[in-house]
Amino acid sequence: MRLKFTAGIDFPLIDAIKNLHGINPAFPVFLNSTIILSGEMMIKKLVSIIIFSLAYSGYATAQAVNSADVNIVSVEAEAANNRFVCTAEINNQNDDDAYGTQVIVLLPLEVKIINMAVLQGSGSCRKSAAVGGNHGYAICSLGQLPQGPTVRRTVKITTTKSAVAANYPQTCAAFIYSRVGDIKKDNNYATATAP
Repeated sequence: MRLKFTAGIDFPLIDAIKNLHGINPAFPVFLNSTIILSGEMMIKKLVSIIIFSLAYSGYATAQAVNSADVNIVSVEAEAANNRFVCTAEINNQNDDDAYGTQVIVLLPLEVKIINMAVLQGSGSCRKSAAVGGNHGYAICSLGQLPQGPTVRRTVKITTTKSAVAANYPQTCAAFIYSRVGDIKKDNNYATATAP
């Protein structure tokens, strides 16, 4: 019986077991060439080779995991001068950069988008299709979002004042996600209501 490692190391398992029990004073290990070992060095080399073999075959080492933590740091809603402004501050707090990062900003009822901007970094936004002349949301593409608690981006959406503001709260919400798995999902969404 032979144990084959994916890294190309062929280890004669039965021969090694015989040698450990003193049946054979030396045993072969194939690592691109034949090496014959004996005595105390045999056991040390055997342990080293097994650890090396497992490490490079993927059996003993943990797999690298890509994980981001894109999150909404804060959302602010402001209604003034017949305008409504929703500002969402976001970042990525985990080990890895986020790629394909998107922020969806949900808007109050019956508003028209006037301006959209991504501040403190690159990105672009697009309006939702208008229904009855009004927009329900904006989507902002931020692309790569580096990790780090001090790396911030701000998405700012300005709309008209809600035509039904007297009857409904002027609330906005922001949701963020990326193509990289998110380790903490309870901070991907936040809302705010204008006073």
